[in-house]
Amino acid sequence: LCLDLIKDWIKENPKASVCTPEGVHQFSDIAIFQDYHGLKEFRQAIAHFMGKARGGRVTFDPERIVMSGGATGANETIMFCLADPGDVFLVPSPYYAAFDRDLRWRTGVEIVPVHCSSSNNFKLTVEAVEWAYKKAQESNKNVKGLILINPSNPLGTILDKETL
Repeated sequence: LCLDLIKDWIKENPKASVCTPEGVHQFSDIAIFQDYHGLKEFRQAIAHFMGKARGGRVTFDPERIVMSGGATGANETIMFCLADPGDVFLVPSPYYAAFDRDLRWRTGVEIVPVHCSSSNNFKLTVEAVEWAYKKAQESNKNVKGLILINPSNPLGTILDKETL
């Protein structure tokens, strides 16, 4: 109801606003509730950037890109989409400590650590994945997937091509 007043204020106080006097006409486009997928222009820019980052070998459809207010919200949304309460994801350990909150609290999803050893610089091995998978199955848990964080948080290590 007051977008006209806000636009006038922006024009009079350009240093106090993220909008420029030249861009103030677009203010009402971004100040209202937006498509929950994210601003169309931003999704188009992301699709273009990702295509460029892949050397033009891959194209990305902006209509299939969904934006999130950060990795925490994105992770939780993915868990709600992929799993039911009680389902399990295998996660190489050590893993980002907040995953226990981000992935589990509201979703009811469980994490089974894939133990990685400091003796080999915490390299993920097939044997470690198989052991964690077997442990989950022995507990009658429905394993929905393996979550790989690359580069690792908290270690900063990078999964090599052979491991991937």
